[in-house]
Amino acid sequence: MCKQRAPLFHEDQTSDTLMAECTLREAMEYARTAHTSDAAERGEAAVLYMNGWDVFEAMPHLWHESMDKLPGSTTPLTLPEWRRLHATIGSGETDEEVLTKKARGLCKLFVGPVGAITRIHQDNSNAHAWLCNIRGRKLYVLCRPSDSDKVAPNRAASKAHGTVYGSRLDPLDPAMQRRAREGGLELFATVLEPGQTILAPDGWWHYAVSLTPTITLMNNFWDGANLFGLHDMFYDNLSRVVDANNRESGKAPRVAAAEDAPVTTHDPPVLYRVVHAPWVYVRSEPSTVAPVLGVLRPQSKAHCVVAIGLQKDGWLRTAEPFDKGVHGWMLAHGGAVGLAKLLMVPEKALQEAQSMNADERRRLTEQMQLQQQQQQQQQRELQQQLVR
Repeated sequence: MCKQRAPLFHEDQTSDTLMAECTLREAMEYARTAHTSDAAERGEAAVLYMNGWDVFEAMPHLWHESMDKLPGSTTPLTLPEWRRLHATIGSGETDEEVLTKKARGLCKLFVGPVGAITRIHQDNSNAHAWLCNIRGRKLYVLCRPSDSDKVAPNRAASKAHGTVYGSRLDPLDPAMQRRAREGGLELFATVLEPGQTILAPDGWWHYAVSLTPTITLMNNFWDGANLFGLHDMFYDNLSRVVDANNRESGKAPRVAAAEDAPVTTHDPPVLYRVVHAPWVYVRSEPSTVAPVLGVLRPQSKAHCVVAIGLQKDGWLRTAEPFDKGVHGWMLAHGGAVGLAKLLMVPEKALQEAQSMNADERRRLTEQMQLQQQQQQQQQRELQQQLVR
């Protein structure tokens, strides 16, 4: 599939974005000759880009287990960590072919003509990425993670959903480039020649444009510095499986905010910390049967604290859109679904801990032990579901 815009962001309307389904041979022929057409010379032709083709899914015989490694430079832990995570939940998904397929899916091919652009973005799930120019020359522009507010003002979500940002910088637009520099944004640019590779670490914004017809191989990976992103992705996927299984089995609890319940607005927003493990669901509506937008986890580096802008009948709503422009809703307390507190204001949690007497501490310990037993029971049921 060749697309006019890459990557596609949630605000891109597919009806406004030109796409063309084609073979690899056709994509390469287009990339080689597109810039020579009369329309291209007049500047009237749309530039299409085969962005992110699963080459090793289509041709698995080309895959090798060392494909994701850059000798002397990176030490990916993606596959061994996936293996460990699946083993901890007893999913039975430790078959090497299944895990190898996951690894293959992280390595993709890009084929583009002159002028093909990869818009500035951060990769999902805190992943690192290396990009190797197999053929052609490509200009890359990178920006530090700490400059995110200058690169993409009014950001709407976390890096787990790396394509939900709005008002992004176009590094080749003179006016935007000037304003960015005046605002203190530092741009890092280089031109990759055939055979050269660039590394975009976790959180680094990156942009690319083909100076000649190009073929690029890209691989996302995780190592000791960003494994939390892999964990977030794993548990996000797992939580959706659990939610779907509970719905099918009729075990999903039905708890929803009353339509006429009063609403409390927080301006400025109030920060809440996740205190329930393994995760807290974030849903599109204040209801336990509403679609899942994602999860928050106390062990997560990127998803353990959330800004709340509104409360309604025991439900908390995110101050900013959580995913694809949609605000997320979470239960603050899990009593209605057989759990304890799910989210708390950090300062309140600390104050409660400091003011507890011996009896209160004992009750809290018993409550935590009960919660742990409930979680273990959920884990056993989950294992049975996954095995079936």
